[in-house]
Amino acid sequence: MKLSKLIEHYLTKEVALSEIKEKTKAEIHRLLKAPELDSLKALSILELQRQEVFEVFMHIKTIRTPGTAERIRQRLKLVFEFGLNSGYLPSDFAIPLPQKQIARTSNSRDRYLSGDELKKLFDWLPLSGLPPTGKRVILISLLTGCRSGEVVAARWQDINFSLGEWHIRDTKNKRPHKVFLSPITKALLDQIDRQKSEWVFPSNDLSRHLGQKAVGDPIGKLRNSLGIPHWTAHDLRRTFATGVASLHADRTVVRRMLNHTGGSVSDIYDRHSYDTEALRYWGVWSDHVKSLMGRDDFLAPYTPHNQ
Repeated sequence: MKLSKLIEHYLTKEVALSEIKEKTKAEIHRLLKAPELDSLKALSILELQRQEVFEVFMHIKTIRTPGTAERIRQRLKLVFEFGLNSGYLPSDFAIPLPQKQIARTSNSRDRYLSGDELKKLFDWLPLSGLPPTGKRVILISLLTGCRSGEVVAARWQDINFSLGEWHIRDTKNKRPHKVFLSPITKALLDQIDRQKSEWVFPSNDLSRHLGQKAVGDPIGKLRNSLGIPHWTAHDLRRTFATGVASLHADRTVVRRMLNHTGGSVSDIYDRHSYDTEALRYWGVWSDHVKSLMGRDDFLAPYTPHNQ
């Protein structure tokens, strides 16, 4: 059996019948249909050699990101395990995948942008060639600490401009999240036509929200021109957390702003919302980011006139 056929079985008999979100199913399809896997898909599974699989993943790591290579590796491992459990593969089949540390750099989860790198980002962004939507997603992710997937999936009905609140109902940990919007974040949202779609960042047909890929792909193609070490959209969330903490926010407040849950006994019994503290530090962080930029309009090219 060719790898392409096993993947097809996995998608139709495992993924399609699973009780997971359609968004997750779409992401699984996207990973397994990566064109970099085409050379492997054309081969018989029993003929796959660990070395050639390793070379494919090193190629993915180079042209995409280490994180993408790891996500594809994890999903392909599930495909092989499905093949073993369902009888499509012999019980003594050895999965020919590289180890996790090969597909991923050891410091990939440590990356955040320093103050100097943020200054370069702000000067680069208006002239980067990114579409306005991509620029706004980057800036809103940085200012709010929200995942880019949460930003592109925002609905106007969940944003209260008079209260300066954005309620995110569909979150990774299933816990609703209330984000307090700084004046700069509201100004970025005010530039968007609210009558166009129910979505803040709609797709071309307006019936769905923009996909993360539509934002991430242009960033991947253009970010090298920024002149700083490799970064991704998710690094903006880590930059937010690191930056807020550096401005003396308590760790509990940072967790509240990220919508993280703690596992300690005190976290379980502490029912305080930390809304007041979070509101304050979203403002403090916004002011800090603005000071790094030195101007009000985040989408305008830098000139002395903007100072």
